Amino acid sequence: MQGYLKVSKKIVGNKNVFAIQVHGTSMNLSHIDNKKIDDGDFIIVDSEYKDYENEDKLLVVIDGLATVKKFKKINTEMMALLPESTNSEHRPIYLTPDDTFIINGKVIDVFKSGN
Repeated sequence: MQGYLKVSKKIVGNKNVFAIQVHGTSMNLSHIDNKKIDDGDFIIVDSEYKDYENEDKLLVVIDGLATVKKFKKINTEMMALLPESTNSEHRPIYLTPDDTFIINGKVIDVFKSGN
């Protein structure tokens, strides 16, 4: 753990949330409440949100590595995690129940890092 980010309950309410700093460019075209997700920003994740819908931005840990991507349900057995990036090297991730992953929650806000 690198530290903590104190956020007023006036901003996040009584939700069970946590913050994580993002690194990389796979979501640099994505917006949460009209705020872009840029390298170094902090995202606020609602860990209790479980009714994932297409277009939700989720924090997912796959094989021990965390990623933030846009959720898309393909069918009852498959989902896609889609990048929203200016970098065409980022590819979708397709997951089934046989894969090892944990959905940590929905991204509900972005705090700009001030870089």
